[in-house]
Amino acid sequence: MTHEFPDGYIHDLSQDAIDQARAAIPAHLLGGLDRYIRDRLPTGQFLRAVLENNLTEAYSRGNIDSVEVLPALVQYLHWCLPTPSYGSPEKVLLWLTSCQDNESES
Repeated sequence: MTHEFPDGYIHDLSQDAIDQARAAIPAHLLGGLDRYIRDRLPTGQFLRAVLENNLTEAYSRGNIDSVEVLPALVQYLHWCLPTPSYGSPEKVLLWLTSCQDNESES
């Protein structure tokens, strides 16, 4: 399966590496991440904590299956998501609101 990245985002990973990273993450979490990146839609509390780099909150919000894939999620974020889209609460909020700001100016 080919994964489309946002315009202007360039990655140097092979499609196989991307597919392997995605295979380790449950479909419901991938769907949330895909909508977050593609459509700039908010995620659930667990993914929001992961995106904000809040390990304690992620651990307390996630079910056992989600917590077990935290290492794969972090690897996927690092390898496959645009750097401005994750890493702190401020970056996540800016990612979510920047597209809306651009649309309201049109």
